[in-house]
Amino acid sequence: FSEEDFRRRVEWGRVAAAACDAISPSGNHLVDWDPHRVRVVPYWLQARPGQLVRLRLEIDNPRNVRHRSEVRLDGRGLVQDQQWSIDVPPAGKQTRDFTLIAPATKGRHIFIVRELPDSTDGFVAIDVE
Repeated sequence: FSEEDFRRRVEWGRVAAAACDAISPSGNHLVDWDPHRVRVVPYWLQARPGQLVRLRLEIDNPRNVRHRSEVRLDGRGLVQDQQWSIDVPPAGKQTRDFTLIAPATKGRHIFIVRELPDSTDGFVAIDVE
């Protein structure tokens, strides 16, 4: 362990984060560039045609203020479109359970879960057997 090397790495991280914030649309790169801030758990599952599947939407809020997330699942005509308004506490996380009926057609189906207007997105993949 080198204390000086560790100190330099911490300083590099601070400077890099400030540079990312400077070019980030909101001024907070943790809000704009975190591809996992909005996610579905599990993100991949297997199901039979028409089977009811239970999922959980998880949203992180790195902001220091409460944030209302408008989230939409686009079913693409294969599953029901869904939309939620979810209040997420400052520097916190919020979850919401939801269900889908697996598509009737066999194969792998990918559904996007998008936070509006930020366009942060997650997804769920359903392999229908």
